[in-house]
Amino acid sequence: ISGKLIPQTCTHPNLFDIQTRTCLPYKKVKCDGRRQCLSKCHYLSNYDVGKTLCDFVPSCSGHSDGFYLDRTKPNCQSYIQCQDNRVANHSRCPYGQRFNRNIGRCAPADQVPCHAPSSIQISLLSSILIVVLAVASNIIL
Repeated sequence: ISGKLIPQTCTHPNLFDIQTRTCLPYKKVKCDGRRQCLSKCHYLSNYDVGKTLCDFVPSCSGHSDGFYLDRTKPNCQSYIQCQDNRVANHSRCPYGQRFNRNIGRCAPADQVPCHAPSSIQISLLSSILIVVLAVASNIIL
């Protein structure tokens, strides 16, 4: 801008297309050896946001396409849909149900054991994450 180089980042899940010099949906971009940002956390890592924050952003790393428990949320009620190693969708089970990892869908809570962190731990960590992301977004803008 005005002859100055200003680093910018495409919004998730878009990627920068060298041909058009714009951000496009990831399926339309050929990265040709450039590192692809697969999760929202990758988009922030260029701004030196602490890597430990990535523990609180859902990721599809190592997952094939399908539905998986969102380990960043309490009580085993939230799940993510993975597509192309990316989080394509976030969802929450109806009241009284939990996400059953074995069958890949919601089931009655009394039939699904849950070993997720307590809501107090998650709530505190989520608050910290929101503050850091707010600071990071001001850096990006």
